[in-house]
Amino acid sequence: MEELRSLAYLSIGRAVSLCFFGLGLVILSLSYDPVWALKIGGTGSILLCLFLLQRADRAGRIDPRTTEVWTMLAAERRPHHEDGYRMLTEILLETYLRFARWSAGVAALFFGTALALSIVL
Repeated sequence: MEELRSLAYLSIGRAVSLCFFGLGLVILSLSYDPVWALKIGGTGSILLCLFLLQRADRAGRIDPRTTEVWTMLAAERRPHHEDGYRMLTEILLETYLRFARWSAGVAALFFGTALALSIVL
């Protein structure tokens, strides 16, 4: 169970970190206007949150054997029964929702900082 959870965090976390890396590059390229850059960062974070929520919604309807977590598991460690599939689906759902919550928090931080900067500047 813990192996599945850690692989789900690795798989989804890798994708989310790559998205935030790209978003960071966009923010960096707009550094001449920090308020605008933070608003773009907040919008990108909300879009990522919405995407993760959509993936969480789809997690219960897809075959868990088609996920990246399944391919990361060693063949002898893969569950071969319905309970194992359900467990993997629940872990994926939990992981998507956790990363979506973190992404929404980052968006709130970006927008709050943009608001504070727009008041000060």
